[in-house]
Amino acid sequence: MKKLQEIPALKSYRQCLQQALLGKYDTSQEMKRDLIYLLQRLQKGKRERVDRLPFLIEIIGLTVISSGYYFTSLLIP
Repeated sequence: MKKLQEIPALKSYRQCLQQALLGKYDTSQEMKRDLIYLLQRLQKGKRERVDRLPFLIEIIGLTVISSGYYFTSLLIP
């Protein structure tokens, strides 16, 4: 169990692997169901982060452009 805790790459799968090593699953189908659920949750989290990135880039770009026009308009009498 200690080795499982030390490996950072297994952090997301730690709970499922611990249950498997302790014999908490009655069937392989139960473990498969938990792993599929876990993988779907991880994919959803990645997808949401990726979807927000273009929006943030667009907002920052529009802010910079509009600020530039505003400050330019202040300089022109």
